[in-house]
Amino acid sequence: MKNEKAILYLLAMTNFCHVVDFMVLMPLGNELMAAFQIHPREFSWLVASYSISAGLSNFLASSYIDRFDRKKLVLTTLSLFALGTFCCAIASNYYWFLLARIITGMFGGLTGSVVIAIMSDLVPFERRGAAMGILSMAFAFASVLGVPIGLLVADLWNWQTPFYLIALLTIPVVLTLYKMLPPMGKYVAVNLKRNPVSETIMILKDENARMALLLAYTMILGHFLVIPFITPYAIRNVGMTQDAVKYIYLVGGAFTLVTAPVVGRYSDRLGHFNVFRVMLICSLFAIAAITNLVNVPIWVIVIITTSFFIFTSGRMIPAQTMMTGAVRPEIRGGFLSLRTALIEFGAGSASLISGWIVTETADGKLMNYHYVGYLSIAVAIGTIWVASRVKKVE
Repeated sequence: MKNEKAILYLLAMTNFCHVVDFMVLMPLGNELMAAFQIHPREFSWLVASYSISAGLSNFLASSYIDRFDRKKLVLTTLSLFALGTFCCAIASNYYWFLLARIITGMFGGLTGSVVIAIMSDLVPFERRGAAMGILSMAFAFASVLGVPIGLLVADLWNWQTPFYLIALLTIPVVLTLYKMLPPMGKYVAVNLKRNPVSETIMILKDENARMALLLAYTMILGHFLVIPFITPYAIRNVGMTQDAVKYIYLVGGAFTLVTAPVVGRYSDRLGHFNVFRVMLICSLFAIAAITNLVNVPIWVIVIITTSFFIFTSGRMIPAQTMMTGAVRPEIRGGFLSLRTALIEFGAGSASLISGWIVTETADGKLMNYHYVGYLSIAVAIGTIWVASRVKKVE
């Protein structure tokens, strides 16, 4: 397709907007806990609220998302996401901020599923691993540029500034999507004749689709058990300063920026499941190291967290490619919405579980994080069996 690569990079930029909004919250954890006078459990709700809201919106959208032009959908959801991010910036207390996170998650999560549906419609399965690698660069850019810049402006001004910047950045992305993206209503006429509830039931009755959805949930559950408390644990227990946190994301994102496209290309050549299995096994060592860190120099922390970035993102690229081929194209939008719903539910439930396990001592240190790591490893190992059951039907 003409301008395929340019559109893929534009879709990656679309993902960047909502990914950086989600990611920047976690390294701001210490500042938000101080600003709102909350504890780790309340903070875990701020992280989980975005994911749970995104999961609910995607679950509800799964029955009707294929009935609309994907271009109009992504323009609408991205615009409303920007509004939600602006509301985060102007929130005056914990509960208003929590409500703003719910709004942001509702439309940010939908944007992510529509972006993958658009990519899947535009790119044949044989080249989709490489395309997924390009989309995954959004996470790397969010780490190498978005989060460090967000933390820098938060240090210079206040914690609200990153959210103002994200809302502002989204505006030119919406305008460019409107100009460059072709109409995406290929399956609208067919799907308007279907009962939307029956379509969702049809997806859920398909064993291959169910295994792909289970893969989505278990993959993100194992990943997100560890994520929310990486920064607070590094600061409170390991001795890293708040100023140094940006280096975790800067270095990790820079390496992932290079490795993500490579993993995507090799998953097309060597088999998506084969690459997924290797990346997942390698990620287990990084998870064990992160959750058992003691007083070590900053360069040791950065090496371990960088390996975590590389291998956890590396396992997601082939896994998500496998999911896009698990159903027929005409019901892909609904399936991917269900998939995103389960991913968001997985992230939300993982954040809550880790919030329940991790406790705070009188001097502010976090306890039981190593148990979170062991649980993450156990869940991740189980995903290998789940992934082996997902077949390509497209």
